[in-house]
Amino acid sequence: MELTSAQMTPIIGQGANMALEEAAALTNLLTRLVHQDEVMPTSQQVESLLNRFRQMRVDRAKSTFDTSTSLNRLGTQQGFFWTLISRRVLPYAGDMPAYLGSLFAARGEFCRFLPIPRRSGPGWEMYKSKQRWRPVQMVIVILVAVLSYYWLHLQ
Repeated sequence: MELTSAQMTPIIGQGANMALEEAAALTNLLTRLVHQDEVMPTSQQVESLLNRFRQMRVDRAKSTFDTSTSLNRLGTQQGFFWTLISRRVLPYAGDMPAYLGSLFAARGEFCRFLPIPRRSGPGWEMYKSKQRWRPVQMVIVILVAVLSYYWLHLQ
């Protein structure tokens, strides 16, 4: 849990959300462990569960952290690359940034032992968009993703 809210830039507002996701993930694992057998879990089983939890959440936290860092650089137009994307690419992206943000949020953890409210619908479980992307938009998304990856890993 120390990877999320302590180091997260606030630009995408995911610090607190990641803490809630991690609480849900840990609760899901603990619930499964407690209901697995009739006997109480041993300390070794709990320790193993906590190790599995840590491994499971590091990828999501790293992905969120990298996304937050990239959007922070984009918003502040830090350097030529981010200024170019902000001024020349994003004005033509349409609803693509909102779609990608929703897709990112939909992959979050939820309490699996509770029923999903009807008003949520299945959309957050299997996020699908009825929007048809034009080839130009797909090229822009792929280009931004590749350039962002190389930009982050070259620094």
